[in-house]
Amino acid sequence: MVVNKKREAVMSSPLLSRVVAGLSWLFHLPWKLIVWISHVQLHTLGIAKKHLSDPYFIDFYTELNGQRSARDGHRRKTEWINMGYWKDTNDFPAACEALALKLIEAAHCKPKGIVLDVGHGCGDSLLLHLEHPSVPRPQRLVGITSQRQHYLRSLERTTDRNTSSVELQLSKGDAIYRIGAPPLSHPKSSSGHPLDAQEFQNTYTSILALDCAYHFDTRHIFLEQSFACLAPGGRIALGDLCFIPGSLSISTRIMVTLMGSMPRENMITTDQYIATLRKMGYTNVQLENITRDVFPGFVRFLKGRGLAFRLLASYFERLVFRGLRFVIVSASKPRT
Repeated sequence: MVVNKKREAVMSSPLLSRVVAGLSWLFHLPWKLIVWISHVQLHTLGIAKKHLSDPYFIDFYTELNGQRSARDGHRRKTEWINMGYWKDTNDFPAACEALALKLIEAAHCKPKGIVLDVGHGCGDSLLLHLEHPSVPRPQRLVGITSQRQHYLRSLERTTDRNTSSVELQLSKGDAIYRIGAPPLSHPKSSSGHPLDAQEFQNTYTSILALDCAYHFDTRHIFLEQSFACLAPGGRIALGDLCFIPGSLSISTRIMVTLMGSMPRENMITTDQYIATLRKMGYTNVQLENITRDVFPGFVRFLKGRGLAFRLLASYFERLVFRGLRFVIVSASKPRT
C-alpha cells in the first residue's frame, strides 16, 4: 500500500507532468516528418497546396493517382486514396477500384437499395454506384466525409455524372453522430447526420467504410450507430486494419500511436473484432484476411514514389511484421 501511494504521488507530480508534456511532440514526429517531406517534394513538382490539415491532402492523392504522368498527356480521371487490392494489377487506380468493388460485393449492395458510404474521399467509390456495370444502381446514395475538400470534390463529380437519376445526399461531417453537434447540410434530417438513429433507424440496405474505420473516434461507436441505422437484413462492410491475436504488445501499440492515425480504442485483434460485432447483435459475421493482396503491392508502389513514400512503406512493412492485417469485415442486421 505504501509503495502504491508513493508511485501514485510520483505519477501525479507536477515535474513528471511537465516532462511528459515536454516529450509529447515525439509521438507525432514520424507522421509530421513524412507529411513535411511529401509537401516539399510536391512543391518541387509545382503542385503544392495548403492542405496539410488533411493527412490525405489533395496533392498526396494527385501524386498517387499519377495524374501528372499519364501516358496520353491528360490528367487521370481517378482520385483514389486507399491501399488497394493488388491481386491482378500493378496499377494504383486499378488496385483501389478492385478493393472498392470487393467491399461493395461484401456489403451485398442491391438494385434500388439505400447505400451509405462513409469516408468516401473524393468520390471515386461513389461513382462506382453510379456508373460501374457490375454495381447495381441504388435508389438513394448517401455519403459523408470529414474533409471539406473531399466533400466539395465529391459533390462536383457525382452531380456531373449521375446519369441514372440516383437520389444523392452528400454531407461533410464526422463519421460518428454526436448529440449537440452543429447540423449538417442534409435535406432529410434535422441533425443532418446520416447515422442519427432518430432520423434514420432501420434505413440503409448497405453501409460501407473503405479503408477508413480505423481512424474513427471510435470504430466501436460507429458500428453501434450503423447497426441501429441498418434496415433489417441490411449489411455493413468495412475494409479495415486490425491485428492477429497476441501481437498487440506495448511496443506495437507505441508504433501505431506514433503514426497518430489510429485511436487506442481501435487497436483490436481479429478475434476481438468478430466478438464485438456479434455482441452488438450482428449476424453472419465474416472476416477475410486479404493482407497478402494489399500490403506487398501497396508497399512496392510506395517505394517507387520518393523519400516520403518510402518512409511510409517502411513503416507499414514493420507493422505487418508485427501483426497488422488488412481485412474485409462484413456483417448483417437480423431480419427480425
